[in-house]
Amino acid sequence: MEIPVLVDENGGIAVGDHAITLHNVGSYGTPERGGGLRLSPYEVLHLKERQKIAPMDKTKRVLSEIELYQLYSKTDPEFSDRYLVYKDLRNRGHVINQGPGSTFFFRLYDKGVKINKGTARYYVRPLREGDSIQIKDLEHLLKAAEQSGKKLVIGLVDALGDVSYLAVKEFVVKPNKVNHGFDTFDDWDWKSKIREMQKEADSTTKK
Repeated sequence: MEIPVLVDENGGIAVGDHAITLHNVGSYGTPERGGGLRLSPYEVLHLKERQKIAPMDKTKRVLSEIELYQLYSKTDPEFSDRYLVYKDLRNRGHVINQGPGSTFFFRLYDKGVKINKGTARYYVRPLREGDSIQIKDLEHLLKAAEQSGKKLVIGLVDALGDVSYLAVKEFVVKPNKVNHGFDTFDDWDWKSKIREMQKEADSTTKK
C-alpha cells in the first residue's frame, strides 16, 4: 500500500493511519504535532522510487519521480548530487537524515540504528568531484563534528553519478600566490586525497 504524501517545495507531509510506520520502521521523517509525518525532499523521492508513497500536489494528482526531481531542483541547485549521496547510503542500509545549519550536511547513523533510539556518528557533506568548497565551510563542519563527537565524511559524486567517501580528519592550508584569501579548494588534488582516504571511508560505510 502506498501512503499518500502531500508534496510542497520543502518536501512533503505523509498522512493517514499508516504514515507513522515510515518513521517507526524506516526512520524516515519527523512526526508533526498536529498529525502526519514531515518528509524531506530526499526522503520523498527515495520513498517514491521504492514505491512506498504516493506523492500528490494540491490537486491530488500523483507526481512522477521526474516531476519530484524537477520540483526540488528548482529550490536546491545541488539537489541531484545531494540526493545521489543520500540514496547511496540508504541503499547500503544506513539511516541518514538532513542536518540543520547554513552549511549543508547529512547525519549518518550506524546500520540498524533508529533515529529516535540512537545518535549519529558521522556528518556527511555531499560534493561534486572537481567542485570547490569554501574553506570556512569545511572548517565549520569539521569543528562542529569534533565538538559533537562525530567524524566528518565527504560524499564525493563523480561525473557518472558514482559516490566515493573521504574521511576528513584535518586540513592544512598552504600559501598560494594567486589565491591570497585561501577561500576555496580550486587547486585541491582530489586524486591523491581519494587514494589516501578511500580505504578508511569505505570501511566506515560498509560496517
